[in-house]
Amino acid sequence: MSEVVTMDLDTSKLNALTEQLHDALVAQGGDASAIFRDEAMLFLRQVIRLTPPKTRQQGEAAIDRDLMKVFTPVNGDFLDDLVIEHGHNNIDEWLTTAGGEKRHVKFTYLDNTGGPMADFHNKNRDRSGRTHNLKHQNSDAWYAPYVVSYELFAAYAKKVKARVGRRKAAWAMSLMGMGGKAARWISRHVPGAKGEFHLTVGDKPSVVMINRTPGIGDDLRIVRSALRVREEAIAKRIRLVLSGYSKDVAQGIRIQRHAVRSQEAMEEAA
Repeated sequence: MSEVVTMDLDTSKLNALTEQLHDALVAQGGDASAIFRDEAMLFLRQVIRLTPPKTRQQGEAAIDRDLMKVFTPVNGDFLDDLVIEHGHNNIDEWLTTAGGEKRHVKFTYLDNTGGPMADFHNKNRDRSGRTHNLKHQNSDAWYAPYVVSYELFAAYAKKVKARVGRRKAAWAMSLMGMGGKAARWISRHVPGAKGEFHLTVGDKPSVVMINRTPGIGDDLRIVRSALRVREEAIAKRIRLVLSGYSKDVAQGIRIQRHAVRSQEAMEEAA
């Protein structure tokens, strides 16, 4: 006849520790979501910082250089006189300067209205938006592919410069969606940014950040580098958090949330 042995196992302490661990790590607002949110925002800030241009002034200066590769601004009265006397296309003449000297000029197109400027500019931009230099020609003549007045050139340059920051804006959309802030010259483009942002909170937090800005493929190196840095940071912070849990248990106190402390420790070590 076999003997039946009955045992009672008290798991109340284990259950309590498990509940504490759940509350600290994966409950709403726990360490997992806090670390996830912190590192996602740090990733976005890094990508935004590294995505060209570095500053608004740098972007505007690049636009000035690019526009001068395709446009030649001149005095408005001089331009109007040329159009009246020679028309708009293919000017190949010897002109007398204000000092009485003869100068050979070859102007492909004279524009005293500014209407076709955008089409011409866009036609001569590469996939990253930069322009090719059209002013190289083996000739002693003053060569210009597209001549406009200083006033029309300045007005068009101002219009193009207003777009500076668009390349960063789709990332800024996600940053601002997570409660972060972006510089005004970037955030002004967020309403029309070519991107998407979706955040899921709870036990399994996730974020979807989509950037469809033209030329974004050129920034793949930046994105991969930022992701690698943040992945390493997440691993270090998780180890610090788990170490904190272990110390709490060893001291016989309730398991605390350690995400903030892990971030402070990372900053001190940096």
